[in-house]
Amino acid sequence: FIIELNNDKSIKAKKFLSGPVNFKKFDIDLNGQDLNQELDNALGSLKDNCVVELNLTGFINKNDFDNRLNIINKNLERFIDYEINYQELRPIIDQNILKEFSENSFAYKFLNNIMAEPDNNAEAYMAYSLIKSLEM
Repeated sequence: FIIELNNDKSIKAKKFLSGPVNFKKFDIDLNGQDLNQELDNALGSLKDNCVVELNLTGFINKNDFDNRLNIINKNLERFIDYEINYQELRPIIDQNILKEFSENSFAYKFLNNIMAEPDNNAEAYMAYSLIKSLEM
């Protein structure tokens, strides 16, 4: 068995048959793609006797971003062990985000102008983060 103590102090145990173990590292740059589908494409053909390191970057839709831990863990739980780095994963800022602001506000007009240009996800995210930080 492999016994692991999680950050929340819970204990996780997995049965482990000794033998060949494969170590796999994936760097996946998501730019609007479906997170679950991309993970399935990358990990689907791997056997369970793998240790996986997964580095996720780029932009995904807000729903996938909000549920990223559940989606990632669901795709990785079958492996012996895994490590995830998703610090560079960002939500796509879309028109729905504008509902947070009044149409006559600076924030609304500023974000709307940035989002008018295609492929401005990074700029829109930075602008949205800046605006949200100033609200406090």
